[in-house]
Amino acid sequence: MVSTIKSVQQTILALQQAGVQQVVLSPGSRNAPFTFTLHHHSDFECMTVIDERSAGFMALGMAQASGRPVAVCCTSGSAVLNYAPAICEAYYQGIPLIVVTADRPNDWNNDGEGQSINQKDVFQNYIGSSCELAKDEDDYSNTYNINELQRTLNVALSDKLPAHINVPLREPLYNHQESFTVEAFPALAKRQEQNEEYDLQCLKEDWNNAQKRLIICGQLPKEEKLKHLISSLAIDGRNAILTESTANLAIKNTIGSIDRTIVSIENEFIEAYQPDIIITLGGPIISKKIKALFRKQQPNSHYHLGPEVKVSNIFNCLTAHLPGNRNDVLAELANSEIVEAGVFRDKWLQLSLEVESRHDAYIPSAKWSDLKAFHHIIDYIPDGMDLHMGNSSPVRYVQLFNSIPEINYHGNRGVSGIDGCTSTAVGISLNNNRNNVLVTGDLGFVYDCNALWNLPKCNLKIIVINNGGGGIFKIIPGPSSTGALAERFEVGNNCEIEHLAKAHQANYQRVESEAGLESILPAFFQLENDSINILEVVTPSGENDLILKAYFEAIKLP
Repeated sequence: MVSTIKSVQQTILALQQAGVQQVVLSPGSRNAPFTFTLHHHSDFECMTVIDERSAGFMALGMAQASGRPVAVCCTSGSAVLNYAPAICEAYYQGIPLIVVTADRPNDWNNDGEGQSINQKDVFQNYIGSSCELAKDEDDYSNTYNINELQRTLNVALSDKLPAHINVPLREPLYNHQESFTVEAFPALAKRQEQNEEYDLQCLKEDWNNAQKRLIICGQLPKEEKLKHLISSLAIDGRNAILTESTANLAIKNTIGSIDRTIVSIENEFIEAYQPDIIITLGGPIISKKIKALFRKQQPNSHYHLGPEVKVSNIFNCLTAHLPGNRNDVLAELANSEIVEAGVFRDKWLQLSLEVESRHDAYIPSAKWSDLKAFHHIIDYIPDGMDLHMGNSSPVRYVQLFNSIPEINYHGNRGVSGIDGCTSTAVGISLNNNRNNVLVTGDLGFVYDCNALWNLPKCNLKIIVINNGGGGIFKIIPGPSSTGALAERFEVGNNCEIEHLAKAHQANYQRVESEAGLESILPAFFQLENDSINILEVVTPSGENDLILKAYFEAIKLP
């Protein structure tokens, strides 16, 4: 069964050419021609998610896990705007999320027609490419639509950015026929590989002249070749390498847990840790401390390596972005003369080891708190699992503990919002064959609980750290001084997690103590994936920030 509307047929065939195999649909009448045509098309796997905001993040996660573009499709009006958070995240993570929105004819806008808004270029500030198809069924509109679809999808695929296809549709919407009548959609342009003939001269000169080199690794998928290259570079004593958990690079002679490592030097900077050159890899860096540190104490040069289209001038001193294959550039740097002895690397490693020793001494005596809960979760999580970290405080707590090489770390760090963490984790779990666990806060979980609406079964376990509201606002400087912390910032959560779990037919457990958490975690991680499993961990709202501040004081070197 195929819609009789040519622009619908063209769009669906264009998605097929773009390599889209999965589509997340949200129910609506205006997008009905897409819904029933895709439902009957054997080349697409369709999923229905009512909440468009959740649908967008689920598709984002599915694209992350599969490495292929995933499409979402919704009706007109405010439904379209609900895709915005996921599109923003895809934009800053570099993920080709294909957004197809049905629309009323343009002449219906602003005349009181229901579900009618101006949808053309509605995502213009955070979209890789967009188009609005012609609604007339003549030869010109057919050619125009093909050209616009080609242009929009080519940009999305080549730059790994989201794309928006807006399709105005007149009634009747439900007319159908047996097969496609438009011509086969022409092949999209093959993705152009980045030119590997980089102008590396400036980078090589700065690199070879530097005795103190710092490589900082942000969000990256796990990749063996990159891991090998970073290991090779770590041999050189001039190279200090900092990795976050989201870099998925837990390697010998590198420094993880950046925030806990630099707490001793962030206020009174020590010259021995000042790099001559910084190279950054991957996506966003979580550590606010490292950003603040090198904005104050800028290196002589900063290069970013990799295909990311959106590169932040994170230290306000970006020298150049080399956008090709980062591994090729790193291989050239790794092949240069190696100096195994070096004060710079060893200075950073020694700092990391001394702080780690203080960390290990403090944690056993720490009172029951968010910090202690994360200690046990990281300690008990089985090898081979995927760990999804919610924003805001969960992802930061995870950074305080050594990364586990056998675990894949995930987080929505493009925009870093709490709005779609659960939906993204669900989307990833649908497209991988691993066991998955999401550790999220109570507000983040409630905010995105529609992620569980249509999924009674998936390979995802959820741990909800319930610290009574937005605990991050007690940690960061500022909110406590306003006189409105509890009422306007932290905002206690009055929702019962247990009731939400039951509403979604999920298995539910709750602990309120360290002993309870230790006793339940081994069995929790071994639960079968016959339904969603939720563990609520209740921590003391009034003490978490004090314990964390005491922790940072305890690990700080004199």
